[in-house]
Amino acid sequence: MKSISIIGCGWLGTQLAAHFILRGCVVYGTTTSAEKIEELTKLGIQASLFRLGSDDEIPSSEVYIINIPPSRIDNYAAKVQELFNRIPASARQILFCSSTSVYPDTETTVFETDIAPGETLPADARDVARHGTPRSVLLEAEGYAAMHDASVIIRLAGLIGGGRNPARFLSGRKGIGQPLAPVNLTHLDDLIRVISALVDKNTTGEVFNICASEHPTRKAYYTDAALKAGLPPPEFDDTDTRSGKTVDSIKIEQHTGLKITRIEA
Repeated sequence: MKSISIIGCGWLGTQLAAHFILRGCVVYGTTTSAEKIEELTKLGIQASLFRLGSDDEIPSSEVYIINIPPSRIDNYAAKVQELFNRIPASARQILFCSSTSVYPDTETTVFETDIAPGETLPADARDVARHGTPRSVLLEAEGYAAMHDASVIIRLAGLIGGGRNPARFLSGRKGIGQPLAPVNLTHLDDLIRVISALVDKNTTGEVFNICASEHPTRKAYYTDAALKAGLPPPEFDDTDTRSGKTVDSIKIEQHTGLKITRIEA
């Protein structure tokens, strides 16, 4: 039986906790909301309060999954560094959830080796990750994670499933750009299977993209998703011929032996 601490029991963290509890693990989970403690406890999670950058106690366990997005957190990278410094040296594995938005949105296929954790971007880089967080902040946080021998950095594509229906992302909107850009998504079920496999293999010292291997165009995908859900389809600007990046996930598939293919909610 493994003990697992999930630092950040939000939408994804709570789903991961439920999965590992079913597998017989002792699961500790943190939240920034006192009101959520009771809810998490009812799920069988040994819940506690923890705020990044605070002196709140960190649960002690064999495995850590850090799932705290950078949005609305000042000095995010420095606070991630402090968190890693406080994790017990006895930790066997630490999975740090990052994002495939660390890659620039260029018209090419991107691989893990294209950009290294902690890599310094050009001073005039204007690429911004999801939620308005600069890519440089995410990469700096990854760099601190990579300094820990037990770490695994997982760069997550956009998440669907578990109540997140992609049809709602763009339904009814007009004049949407980049209709020909490929979609880069991961279904929650696939992500949980992959993370579970990484824990079972005690993987450390790696960086992985986690993204479905299918990449239909934005226009085709979101139009189809909306129609299937009975929602107004989005309208795209067909004069915008720009494409975008395609996230490659062959490394994680080869490492775990799992195929990541599901792109429907």
